[in-house]
Amino acid sequence: MAHYRADVALPVAPDEAFAYLADYSHAAQWDPSVAEAVRTGEGFRVVIAFYGRRIPLDLAVDESRPGERLVFTGAGVNDKKVTARIEFSIAAVESGSSVTYDATLRLRGVMRLLDKGLQLAFENMGDKAMRGLAAHFAPRS
Repeated sequence: MAHYRADVALPVAPDEAFAYLADYSHAAQWDPSVAEAVRTGEGFRVVIAFYGRRIPLDLAVDESRPGERLVFTGAGVNDKKVTARIEFSIAAVESGSSVTYDATLRLRGVMRLLDKGLQLAFENMGDKAMRGLAAHFAPRS
């Protein structure tokens, strides 16, 4: 299992941050590991670029509290050997919003042997995603 947790400050109100994050098709705009993200009915199909591979995941909204909390869960499209849980917790702060991003990627079966390497890669991917999210909302000059 790979786990990543980080906080990022966004210069927008919690409702605006929530609305943007709730449409996970935006993820390709701020997360460089997301090659594609499209809405599929109630959920999203996300393609993760990982060491030259493209890993498609189907994500569904598991919990939604506007302006406060959003949880997506899902699994690999082709083999279900990869499961994901992505949680955004949003709080109002003086400068706008504080967003906590908490993501878990779990490998099943023989793929679990890759967990240690996956953790290191996942941390790097998460750091880049948080920088991308902050940059997306940064004031333009």
